[in-house]
Amino acid sequence: MQTMIALQTDQDSQTMTSPSDTGGEDKTITALIHVLSWLHPRDLASLACTCSALNTASAVVNSARAKDLTRGLERFPVPAINDIDRPLYPIFAYSPFPVLRSLPALLPWRSDPEKSGRKLSSESFDVCPRSRPTNRCCPCSDYHFLPRQSHAISSTDGSLSSRETDSPASKRYKSLAPLCGHLPGGKLIYDENSRLNIISNEHYHWQDFLLIMECGSACSCSINCKYRVTQRGLNIKVAVYRDALKGWSLQAMEHIPKGTFMFEYAGELLTTLEARRRQKQYDELRASNKNFVSSLIVMREHLPSGNVCLRLNIDATHVGNVARFVNHSCDGGNLQPCLVRLSGSMIPKLAFFASCDITEGDELTFSYGDECDVSKAHECFCKTASCKGFLPFEET
Repeated sequence: MQTMIALQTDQDSQTMTSPSDTGGEDKTITALIHVLSWLHPRDLASLACTCSALNTASAVVNSARAKDLTRGLERFPVPAINDIDRPLYPIFAYSPFPVLRSLPALLPWRSDPEKSGRKLSSESFDVCPRSRPTNRCCPCSDYHFLPRQSHAISSTDGSLSSRETDSPASKRYKSLAPLCGHLPGGKLIYDENSRLNIISNEHYHWQDFLLIMECGSACSCSINCKYRVTQRGLNIKVAVYRDALKGWSLQAMEHIPKGTFMFEYAGELLTTLEARRRQKQYDELRASNKNFVSSLIVMREHLPSGNVCLRLNIDATHVGNVARFVNHSCDGGNLQPCLVRLSGSMIPKLAFFASCDITEGDELTFSYGDECDVSKAHECFCKTASCKGFLPFEET
């Protein structure tokens, strides 16, 4: 999606060693490697030009960073592959989960989550740290009340009979938010393999995403609960590679069955005012540098009346995860985006599931939307039969 880089953890320090530990020069380079690992790529590049020792140490650090953009924070390493031009890897700070706007400045280019005192967790985006009542779980037996959204109930499959639908009890049942791991009507969201039970044959519009309810901080279950599928970080093996036309892209590195959870969209959570300010800044940068591409996504949940209920702004331009490299496809691509709510949190997140069986080597794509302002839109290179020629664009 855009030109960027990742961080480095102590987990990678084993790979960042000089060929030999004997001799004063080798010890110097080894020491430099541990120090340089904390530097921003721009500073690292500047120091590499000063002397041969710094150049050698910088090359080792850059090589290690390119081998795993996640800096050891994910279940699987994510390599960067570039056979097109010069950048070894994209420059950005990696975070498995959404973070508050104030957090990115505290993310070093090399960190140990166990020692830093700031463990990243799936709950890090919950901006309301107040204590919550604990529900009996799991499996969940209590309803968790949330505002009813029009798209949150549009995916029912008629699992209730017509007689039950007309009964007072069923009306009250359907007026409540779904149980964790269920849709309104009682249908389970995940099957026995933790794959999404409901996959649309047509790609969703931003306003019509399937809403998933998972266990969260209001539940007493652990992260291993079967209703916490999207809370364990990257779930499949992928690689970031450089495409001659699209720039950085994301590729599957294994066979992925339909319905498999892939990853969520991580980045900085912004206010609407800040999102609009950044978008204006990004538009100006794009005008002066055609290779610049931002990774700011805006999601809106709507009431049945059509009025906006909740707006969520996630900017992965500077801080994000592998989802920031997923490119647009006019035919809907092979990923299905879903809104996920955790019980106890009012802030949803964006998660991606495989909308079809994905073969190893396939590029991972989804539809950015339908609206397009040709005067501001960028050229589309999806090369599908339904390609419209321009990327979707909507004012923030």
